[in-house]
Amino acid sequence: MKKAKIFYTSVAGINFRCTPDDLGSVIGYVQQDPGNEYNPKAVGVYRVNGSLLGYVSEKDLDSFYEFKGEDYDKMVFSGNIKSVRRLGKEFYVGNIAIIRSKDEEELTELVNKNLFDDFNLYGKTKQD
Repeated sequence: MKKAKIFYTSVAGINFRCTPDDLGSVIGYVQQDPGNEYNPKAVGVYRVNGSLLGYVSEKDLDSFYEFKGEDYDKMVFSGNIKSVRRLGKEFYVGNIAIIRSKDEEELTELVNKNLFDDFNLYGKTKQD
């Protein structure tokens, strides 16, 4: 029986860390960043290689902590990064699906499904 829960959010601060090479699908993990100088409740969004991509959107933090519960320190996500133009400037937008499950097979299935869906939408998959 499937027990995974999924939390959808945007990635804040992404414009400080992304380049055109980051566009497309991305997987990684989220983890609380208590050393964050701006917000001790901040949750970092990290690529598979451990580099910081951004943060769970501040407007979603309370809901995220309710979703996370006590049993999870680090959770897997999959999502996408795209480029948009506003007022003549290029910006990056990241949206992720954070997956809460202790079943490794289920996690793999959901990450792969999300990457496949992103590939069909955006035509590019990048995993780190």
